[in-house]
Amino acid sequence: MSWTRKEIFKYLMATFFLLAFAFLFLPFYSEILLAAIFALAMEPSLGRWLQPRHFRWKISVALILAGMFVLLAFPINYVAYRTYRYFVKMSQSGVQNSELFQKLTELKSKVTEFITQLTSGWDLYEQFDFAGILDEGLTHSLNFVVGASTNIASRIPSLLISCFVFVAALYYFLAEARTLKTVFMKQRLLSPNEANNFIHLLQRSSYNTVITSIVIAALQATIVGVGSLIFQTGEFPVVWAVTFFLSFIPVIGAAPVAIALGLVELVMGSVGHAIGFGVVAIVAGTTDNLVRPYLISSNEHDLNPVVSLLAIIGSLLIFGMPGLFLGPVIASVAVKIIPTLFEGEQIPDPATEVAKGRAKKGT
Repeated sequence: MSWTRKEIFKYLMATFFLLAFAFLFLPFYSEILLAAIFALAMEPSLGRWLQPRHFRWKISVALILAGMFVLLAFPINYVAYRTYRYFVKMSQSGVQNSELFQKLTELKSKVTEFITQLTSGWDLYEQFDFAGILDEGLTHSLNFVVGASTNIASRIPSLLISCFVFVAALYYFLAEARTLKTVFMKQRLLSPNEANNFIHLLQRSSYNTVITSIVIAALQATIVGVGSLIFQTGEFPVVWAVTFFLSFIPVIGAAPVAIALGLVELVMGSVGHAIGFGVVAIVAGTTDNLVRPYLISSNEHDLNPVVSLLAIIGSLLIFGMPGLFLGPVIASVAVKIIPTLFEGEQIPDPATEVAKGRAKKGT
């Protein structure tokens, strides 16, 4: 087949502008992929809920997603505001005058005294400046906390932009869901039955992953938040929001929030509260590391919990935070893609084929 110069030019121009168009969205590819996962998870449920009520699809989707953006943006802004106010207050009064610094200084003095008594018989105190080592460690710890908090606060604008891109892409995928499905079906890449099975597989896997992750995150945030209310440490909205977002990270999860609160209580001298937060950390950590893979694997009966956990960690390294949702969906679809697309096809048995060949030769 020989192409004319006109056809070559048309294909080159179409390819160029399509690639350029895709390149414009490259900085947001993870947010767009995450929006596609959420759209696949939400579209069937929204359709079943909106259709009997005769609501306009696009307007209803826009209102729902506007509320979702507010729910995402509010805790991020609130945490940033409280962090900013805390460090402004600390800078006005001075770090050395803060209650936390004074408690840390008292703890340092006690630790120094304990080490002195312990090493007095070994003549080690004169060889090592334990007080200087503790002072240096205290300074580095405070600098790390301040630097980490400042870094998180400085990333708030980029987080809000990512949230906006995610919600905007989610609106497009939901509003144009029927159009996108029609375009896919018209390509005739699969038979109608295979195409419907494939779309259903994507929707089911996305739904199971999204619902499981959100339920686990809300459960962990509630556990740690209730602990903060019981032991009267930290503000419940801040603790809940920070725990909710951290709980999406496997292995790490929500436990560090409870551990950090327990360390604060320990420094303040509340040993009982510190032990209580240790129990909260164990419960939250167990929920994250065991319940999340178990629920995903129980929803997808043939997905092993270990495979699910490894898929989450691997996709987290590749895609970043959106990989927490993309990993389980990719793993679930990969496990079921062959029986879904090739359900009606039979793999020929070699012995049967040989017998058929002999029968034909005999006739």
